[in-house]
Amino acid sequence: PYAESAVFLFAFAAQNVQQYAVANKLLTLHFRKYPFSPLAWQSAELMAEQVSQQQSLAQGVSAYQKVEAYFKQRIKSLHDFQQVFSKANNLLEFSAVEAKDSHFKNESLVQYLPQSPWLQHALLDSQLSSLYQGLHDIDEQIMQSQALLEKTEWLAEIISLNQARKQRVVKQLQQQNYPEKIQALQLKRNTLAKQLAENVEQPLAATFADKTQLKWLQRITRSETAIATISPQKNTSDYQQRLTRLKGVLAWQMSEQHSDRAWQHQQQLKQVDSAIAGLTKRQNTVKQLSLSEANLSAKMLKQTQSKVELQQLIAKLTVLRKKMTALASSKVALFIDEQSLLLNEHLLSTRRGMAKVLEKMSEVDRKMAIKLSSSKLAASFDNRQPSPKNVNALNLQGEQ
Repeated sequence: PYAESAVFLFAFAAQNVQQYAVANKLLTLHFRKYPFSPLAWQSAELMAEQVSQQQSLAQGVSAYQKVEAYFKQRIKSLHDFQQVFSKANNLLEFSAVEAKDSHFKNESLVQYLPQSPWLQHALLDSQLSSLYQGLHDIDEQIMQSQALLEKTEWLAEIISLNQARKQRVVKQLQQQNYPEKIQALQLKRNTLAKQLAENVEQPLAATFADKTQLKWLQRITRSETAIATISPQKNTSDYQQRLTRLKGVLAWQMSEQHSDRAWQHQQQLKQVDSAIAGLTKRQNTVKQLSLSEANLSAKMLKQTQSKVELQQLIAKLTVLRKKMTALASSKVALFIDEQSLLLNEHLLSTRRGMAKVLEKMSEVDRKMAIKLSSSKLAASFDNRQPSPKNVNALNLQGEQ
């Protein structure tokens, strides 16, 4: 940052020690290398002045003309910059250097580096530079907040979909009326358990009989009733023996199948127990889903609150950015006015310097013209004077 000042100081020191050739080279180098610097503008005037003093006046006029054109070009450049900058909506996008590293493009904003030399010079002001840094930081916060907002909206949508799905599932499960089904199965289970406990040791238990055997058991029961009714009036021993044999055959048949029938009833009891357990599990699932639905509602409310807070934060940051943009724009406008005034002052000073050189040239030309005119008059006077021979002839004529 001190190279420019060093070049100017070296040039100025060379002038003071009368090393005009070195000073001229340094001054020329200075204003060409730093065309937007006020020190370089001063160097341009000093260079033209030195050429006028140390070289010829004609070379001085030529140097002043170059410096004048230089300042006109700077004024036009500043005016063009003002026109373009005044139309910029986003100051950080105005004349920004494109980042070549995709890593920075994807993850964060790149530090603002303007291509415009006028804006580069303006950003040497610490306050304006702080404003641009603030804009950069605000854009970072807005970008991060926007990413969080999108994530929050995505999570809220997922929660809403899950909530709707669980509501449908709970409604469908509630329509199954699990308490009544469980109660009915429990009654069936109690009945099976009671029957199994009562009839497991009874070979002629009707519970374990099939349809045919059940019919025979019913016929045997009716026959016993009939025998009991007619036995006082008639000898029923023959009937009783035949019925006893029949009961023995049926008992033997049912005893052969008793273990299988008991095992089947036990399996039915297990199936009923399994069905009761399954329905109970589903009923508990309905309760859990109902509780989780309340949790989802709380999460949904939290996501909604986060969304509102992020939106408010982004709105506040946007307002703050507009204020900082307006302040930065006003400071750049003030810088443009100052630079325009300074350039016009240098242009006026250059024209005054050139006018002085032109006056000196005119004075020199006037003196040379007077000198030439005097020389011509003297030569003309010398041509009009008589020669010595003519003077002597005139003197002889007078004596005669």
